[in-house]
Order: sequence, then C-alpha cells, then structure tokens
Amino acid sequence: IGNLVLENAASAWSQTRGLLLAGGQPRLAVVSESVDGSFSLPDCAFVCAPLILPWAPAVPYVNLHLVEARQPAAMPRPQHWQIDGRLVGTRQVGNTLYLVATHQPRFAFDQLPVSSSAAERQAVLDRLTVAELLPKIRIDGGAPQPLVSDTDCWIQPANASAQLAVTTITAVDLESPTWARSTRCFVGGTEALYMAPTNLYLATTRNEVTIQGGLMRFAPEMATDIHKFRIDGSAIAYRGSGIVAGSLGWDPERRAYRMSEHNGLLRVLSFTGTFGWATAEDASRVAPSPATLTILRDDIANRRLTVLSTLPNARRPAAIGKPGEQVYGVRFAGDRGYVVTFRRIDPLYVLDLSDPADPKISAALETA
Repeated sequence: IGNLVLENAASAWSQTRGLLLAGGQPRLAVVSESVDGSFSLPDCAFVCAPLILPWAPAVPYVNLHLVEARQPAAMPRPQHWQIDGRLVGTRQVGNTLYLVATHQPRFAFDQLPVSSSAAERQAVLDRLTVAELLPKIRIDGGAPQPLVSDTDCWIQPANASAQLAVTTITAVDLESPTWARSTRCFVGGTEALYMAPTNLYLATTRNEVTIQGGLMRFAPEMATDIHKFRIDGSAIAYRGSGIVAGSLGWDPERRAYRMSEHNGLLRVLSFTGTFGWATAEDASRVAPSPATLTILRDDIANRRLTVLSTLPNARRPAAIGKPGEQVYGVRFAGDRGYVVTFRRIDPLYVLDLSDPADPKISAALETA
C-alpha cells in the first residue's frame, strides 16, 4: 500500500534493532543503532577485532523513527530521534515504549596530548560540567539538547560498574500526538535488561572478562549488580539494588532470559565458574562451569534486593549440570525453571521453585 524510507544521520554503520506497534493504533516506533567514525560492531563478541578508522573516534547512537501510519499510501515524514549511547534493549508495556541505553562521555581530559602538564590536565578537569557528562538527544536533525537533567539521575554505591558511563531509561508514549517522553538515569553502565509488567531490572557485571589461552577467563570474585525500577507509564522510580555471584554469561541475546520475576521475587541463573568455553574441545581442557540460582526479594525500607535462597546449597549440593558442561539456555515459567546445559549433547534440568526458600532440581533428562 505504501512505503517509507527511514534515514539516520551520516554514519559508518547502521542496523535496525526492532519495530514496536502502538496497540490498536496505526502508530509505530522503529529502533536502530548507528556509529559514526571508528567503530566495533555491537553484535561482535569481544573476541572479534574492532575495525579502526584512525581519522575519527567512535560515536554510537540509538535512533528512534516514530511513524504515523493512518494513511499508508501517504505517510508523513516520521519524527527522528538520535540519542547518544549504545542500545541495551527495548520493551513495551501497553502503549509505552521503554528504551535503555548506555552513554560513555568523551572527556576533553582524555584528548589532551600525552605531553600535557599536570596543571594543564587539572585546568581541563576544573572546567568540566555535569552537562558534558549527560547524553544528548537530537530531534529531526536539530541541535543537541539534554536527554535528561542531573536532578533526574541516581547515584548509589550499589552500582559497582567499572564503566565510566551513564545509563538512561526513556519512556515514550506511543499514543501521544507529540510522542511525549520522560527519562531517568543512573551513573554506571549496564549490560542486560529484563522487564516484568510493573518492574524493570538492569544487570551489570562488575568485572572484565579476559582471554587466556583462547578461553574466556572470569575473575573468581566476579559479581553482578541488579537494579530494580518500578514503572507505571512515564513514571520510573528506583526501588533497590542487589548482588548475585558470577555473570549472566557471554551471550548478550540470552542474558535477559536468565532473570525472571514471579510473585514479587526475582530469580536469577548466573555463571559462577572461572573459565568459559565455546567449543567441545575447550570443554575438555577445563573444569566444570557451574551455574547458580539466586532468588532475591525486596527490602523496601533499605532499597535493597536481598538473597532469599540459592541453589546449589549446603542442603542441596548437586550441581546444575555435569562436569565439562555449561549452561546454554534458561527459561522460567511460573514455579518452574528449565535449564539446558551442553557439551556434545543437551541435558535438560527442571527446577522446582514452588517454595522459593528451598529451590531444588526436581527432574533431569540426561544421557550416560
């Protein structure tokens, strides 16, 4: 019936990430990412080498094209938002779109020549303003304007992310004639987004992953901070933070599936081993890669997510998986959790979560 060409600003790389529809209305949002200058592909794992173009630094953006499609044969030019940062993820509840991005500011301090004196560096730091740290938004190619103000940001010691980043949560009303939006942020990066009907969770692994002997090495003290936000349309309120051991795995597409909210509790399946692997040959060279289930509950008075239970534990020490296996896939459904591990075959484990204070492995499909 009709078509529309969606263009981002000039960029070295661009890729569409999703399309979200307003319920019962011919309105939609198209989400994409673009990078100007030097870049590394967001889809490329850390083992891939970045493509470097030396004449310009990498500048990533999240793009939203907001489309009014009441007359498909003659659709007006969509409104285009360009937001500083990399996309973490999007979710939709009703007609509200939630977009999470992380922005790493570019400091004038870092662009000084290596020969700069301590006094010159200090002078640049003294001129630094909060506005320079916060991400900007450009609408329809216009001048950059603040996406969020400093009074809309949280700084809390519970976020131990080592990234020099600002994470933003933007709510967009897909019913609004003006595409009304609101944004909150917190200082620190994040790597995974999980959303329940009334709560949004962001997870950030504290430690870097390194490569040793061709294998992924995780720090023994690795932990993941999880932050909970209450959402209600455009209202976004911080509820609390908690910690689970380990990481949510190497695959960004699967991290969200390792979290699940049920009856007000958050269940998290994390990787708590030291080494990871990608092939069966790798697995033969390392010890088992254990998985740990952690169930968290709200401590509203102290704005914390506290540990209710874990698995394995002293009472139920059996590992989730056999030696040499790793967790491949996780799904939660009500009072059950389903975990697939793999090496050459794919064993299936069923977790009984009906008593959240005493989770257990209730069944397993294994081969000899």
